Amino acid sequence: MPQRRDYTADFYCFEEDNNRNSTALRDLLLMYHNRHAPAYSINDDALIKYQIRSISSNQNQTVFKAVFGKLRHDGAPEQASENSPEESDIELLPGHGLVEKNHLLFFSDINLVVFQRNRNAGSKSHLQAYLNKPSYAKRVLVPVLTRDAYTRLMQGGPIKKVEFSLRRPAFSPDPEDELLRNFVNVFTDSEATRLKITLSASVGGSLLDNVKEAIVSLAKFGRTGVARATMVDDNEIIDLMLDRVVHRFQVDLLPNGRRPDAQSMFTGLAGAKDACSRDLSAYFGA
Repeated sequence: MPQRRDYTADFYCFEEDNNRNSTALRDLLLMYHNRHAPAYSINDDALIKYQIRSISSNQNQTVFKAVFGKLRHDGAPEQASENSPEESDIELLPGHGLVEKNHLLFFSDINLVVFQRNRNAGSKSHLQAYLNKPSYAKRVLVPVLTRDAYTRLMQGGPIKKVEFSLRRPAFSPDPEDELLRNFVNVFTDSEATRLKITLSASVGGSLLDNVKEAIVSLAKFGRTGVARATMVDDNEIIDLMLDRVVHRFQVDLLPNGRRPDAQSMFTGLAGAKDACSRDLSAYFGA
């Protein structure tokens, strides 16, 4: 029996300029079908690049398999034994760097991305930033929520309190970071890395609806670790972070036990989609 390891699948809806039916991601994957898309630096670090690699699809080109790779050229890795003080460099091939991977499935009919969580490789924010290279295109990966909390918030009644946090971004000329500059200027002369804000209405009152749009935008851009609203009616709390659809699954490892088997990983991601079909149907529609 092969060794197995637990992984987590996250689910995102690809949007471009608030259009859930955009074909931009499908077009990108088709353009580089059976090969690698370009590699880009993120946060102006030329020694670390990200790339969508090994793109393939089913015969109808409705389901795509790919790897989101983090390529590191920032030093030679070292190897050592538990029983020896000696350490030595691992020689990389010329022009090669270390690669760490997130596997993903893309279902183009509903713009669903099923993404293997691997913080050592890339996060949803890294993939989103990559999709906005080389020029910003208002592309976001919207976390899929149970019972579609976005709709419940936007179409629900008035809210009396919102809570959200902001992490300090690495500022760049990208319009995405410029949109948040005014929110995080408070960090300029401090050592803080996170800011938590609570906005509350007066007793018996409610906040204006533009607060709903602001908190949804922050949650979609992935810049916040807390994003929840308390409704006036029944004090219902809608949490845009905790209501996300996720699924744990197991994957076979390669015989050396160090890395997951790619085919087993893609099978696991497909199984995760099937296991969450009820929540996904509620979000995307039948």
